[in-house]
Amino acid sequence: MKIRREVVEHVEPLRPYESLDTLKQFLQYHGKILCFFCLWDDSVSMFGDRRELILHYFLCDDTIEIKELLPHSSGRDALKMFLRRSKLPKNCPPRVYQPGQITDRAVLNSYGDFIKNQADGYLFDRYKLGKVDQEFYKDSDLSLGVTINVWGRKVLLYDCDEFTKSYYKSKYGIENFTSVSCKPPSPPPKIERKFPPYNGFGSEEDSLRNCIDLKPTPHRRNFKKFMEKDSYGSKSNILRFFCKTSHRQMC
Repeated sequence: MKIRREVVEHVEPLRPYESLDTLKQFLQYHGKILCFFCLWDDSVSMFGDRRELILHYFLCDDTIEIKELLPHSSGRDALKMFLRRSKLPKNCPPRVYQPGQITDRAVLNSYGDFIKNQADGYLFDRYKLGKVDQEFYKDSDLSLGVTINVWGRKVLLYDCDEFTKSYYKSKYGIENFTSVSCKPPSPPPKIERKFPPYNGFGSEEDSLRNCIDLKPTPHRRNFKKFMEKDSYGSKSNILRFFCKTSHRQMC
């Protein structure tokens, strides 16, 4: 029995229990969220524009969510969630993984009383042969002026809140938190529309309609102005001028 006990102590167990202590991180950073103000410039693509975003990094489980700041009368759907809360990979995966394929531990088999349909333990993959190597964004990867990859979209971090500044100052010793200027480019100068002079054919209003629309439409009178300035009873809005012809002697 003594020899068997010594052999068992030197043999590596077939069921190595790997402890994953996430409770300490959860209790230490519960409710503490890093907030970054971001910009996704999609104006290069067709019908694209600049999107104002807010990135929330949850310190308790290293997950990220992104919300979109929709301006008034933007014409977009009222869905502010740009990216739901999850771990954000640094590199876009070549394909979509199936549920359960990305896990911290791989279960090879289970053992126990199968007659009662009850498992007493599980046999894990100690060498992690089927593990998918994938890097996710951490708090050390986020800083002002950094462009991150959000599933193929280049998002620029240009500012952050006061709690985020104090967190990076106490943990990483960062002192410079100057916000990055990301003003939109100035619009091109507006081209002034010039109309050709009146050529004498038809009325001047009808000739002007040929220069405004590709398909000319009849001129519409200003009905509101007509009702306000029209004569009513003894009130008249007609301008009257008294004229006199002047005869000059021709030399």
